Amino acid sequence: QITPAGDRVKVRVSLKLPDAGSLAPLMLDWDEEKLNSLSAAEQREILAVIHRQERNKTMKMIKGEEEFTLVREQNTWRLALDWDAALRVGFASVVPPNGLIEAEPIPRRALVKFSDPFRISYRVKNRSEKPLRTRIIHKVEPAELAEYLDIIECALLLPVNLTAGQETEYSTTYLVRSDLPESAREFNITYEFKIEP
Repeated sequence: QITPAGDRVKVRVSLKLPDAGSLAPLMLDWDEEKLNSLSAAEQREILAVIHRQERNKTMKMIKGEEEFTLVREQNTWRLALDWDAALRVGFASVVPPNGLIEAEPIPRRALVKFSDPFRISYRVKNRSEKPLRTRIIHKVEPAELAEYLDIIECALLLPVNLTAGQETEYSTTYLVRSDLPESAREFNITYEFKIEP
């Protein structure tokens, strides 16, 4: 949909993306090292399952819309970023008090726009001398805004195993829905790390 307004044009695009969370078990929790270590036949089998889901329309999808504003400058059109309308997002981590896990969000703060996917990474380290398994509890504050935040891809959606001393970065891609209340200008995302027995 294109809406002209003088020297500005708004372009709204509908998007449809696979739900990364539902594909996580098949994709080995999005662990690149594990996926790359599979044999060629095993990798082909994973791709075949994905293609079957796509053909049978059984793949879970996330729908959304993205809006761009173009501004006319002389004889060309340029993308208007309009960062004044961006949302402020803060990221934090809570780790077990025994100090066995270290976790740091990268970055700690970001400016994001409605319907514009954005990515956050957490650098996680097993500070112990033994392997451990960790999972996260995902918290959004204010809590009432959580329903407007879609997770497109999350490497920490399921528990992960860390060898002794291992440090790894795990990424999550979010999408803030365009129907977020206009009064919402800031929210915070916290990952609370738990050690599983």
